Amino acid sequence: MSSFNQDDTVIARVLADLITGDSSRLVGEILRPVPNFWDIVDYGASAGETRYSKMVGWLLDPQEDHGLGTFFASRFVQTALGEGAPEISERARVHPREWRNIDVLLVDYDEEGMPVRTLVIENKTDTSEHTRSGLLTAQTTWYNWVIRGDFESMEQSVASADLEPAQAARLRKQIRRWRTDTGDYRGIDDAGRHFVYLTPRQDEHAEDPEFRTVTYEQLEGLLDEVIQLLTDRGDADAAKIVLDFRRTIHRRFDRRLGEQITHAFEEYPDLGAELASVAQQMGVVNAEDTRAGDKQYFKAARTKKIDPEELRAHLDQELGRRITEIELRRLVAHVWQSRPSSFANDTSKFHWGDKRNGRFSKTEMLQKIAQAFVVEHRITSIDEFEEKFGAVVGTVILPDPANPYDGTALLYDPDHHPYSPSDERRHKAKEIDMRDRIGAITFDDGKRYRVHWNLGHRRPGRVGVIAHLPVIRHFQQTGDPQVYPIEDAS
Repeated sequence: MSSFNQDDTVIARVLADLITGDSSRLVGEILRPVPNFWDIVDYGASAGETRYSKMVGWLLDPQEDHGLGTFFASRFVQTALGEGAPEISERARVHPREWRNIDVLLVDYDEEGMPVRTLVIENKTDTSEHTRSGLLTAQTTWYNWVIRGDFESMEQSVASADLEPAQAARLRKQIRRWRTDTGDYRGIDDAGRHFVYLTPRQDEHAEDPEFRTVTYEQLEGLLDEVIQLLTDRGDADAAKIVLDFRRTIHRRFDRRLGEQITHAFEEYPDLGAELASVAQQMGVVNAEDTRAGDKQYFKAARTKKIDPEELRAHLDQELGRRITEIELRRLVAHVWQSRPSSFANDTSKFHWGDKRNGRFSKTEMLQKIAQAFVVEHRITSIDEFEEKFGAVVGTVILPDPANPYDGTALLYDPDHHPYSPSDERRHKAKEIDMRDRIGAITFDDGKRYRVHWNLGHRRPGRVGVIAHLPVIRHFQQTGDPQVYPIEDAS
């Protein structure tokens, strides 16, 4: 028995608003019954990064069969590096597969066949930058070392990380093998090394300062130029391939539609469950592509049981036209894939006082804030901290039914925390390191505390966005700047 009711069901209202709203042209493109190769072969968002990298690599390689020569490669490098960008020659080649885990590597050669220039691209779609293989080193920093042949820095990184002996041995063996490889690119001078961080998120930057950011929005503009060039030449086959790719990344990464979808989830707490119900019944949910918080959606969806046919009938009334089943499937799939957690990979960085002290992540900044809060309020026990700091957190965070705030576990001592065996291997050393670098919070009990990364949330799928950032912004905007000298550093 369906529980669809126009008065208390929000999914029809939200989908109708998306179809007729500010991003209606984009939604119209999603709904168009035009075959797209990327739609046919899609098997989950997690696979997108590798496939998109292959496509970018194909376009960059002057010797591939797209017939573009160096047109795309030169325009891409100009977009990334700006004035003074080097010319890419017809001799350049892209490695056919990931070289030492680098997403895309373009190598240019001189007339004698010697490598003279490299372009390293780190491609991010659903995730932001993270550390490399359990190390404390950022991915982009590691790839910088790899392309330079800086084996000493790699070995020091392995030595300073708390790795399982077998993992550390594998990494050391890999580094030794690379050191003896005379066919790498360590001989290229610094002027010939170029680094790009490709991301759909505006104002996101790599940890390594040598990486220049190119957004997928900028990539779309370059693809438009390519499509026009191929169309003018009458090369319909290549133009269709690039057009499919351009439409796919536009659907997936358009900021306006993403902001509308995120706002809808925040405004209507029932939307996730209703969408999950329809998505399940229409078969557009990939069981392997779930995120933190989704279990709550699926659990609630069992009681919602929104009938797709009744949903279509209601949309017909709202829109004044018949929406086909395939159009509804495409729209539901797109909204599901764009549910808020896909926008939760926030990499905001902050300064605390003097900028020469460096940049701090959200969890590091919360540790600094908690230390200042203890001093400002003369707190002498963990219970007092939980009560007073918890009162601030509880009034600041945004509501999120999938991640309810319960006001507990704001502090913990990682030296004595009851980790599971896997969490102890993966997290304990990093959490102790953060506490000791920033400074522990101490009371009379003798323990050395740090702010708990979930900040009082039972299911921390989006805790960075719905809790960390609002709490930091609260102290940044309302706190005494002498006590909380917080400045953005992203």
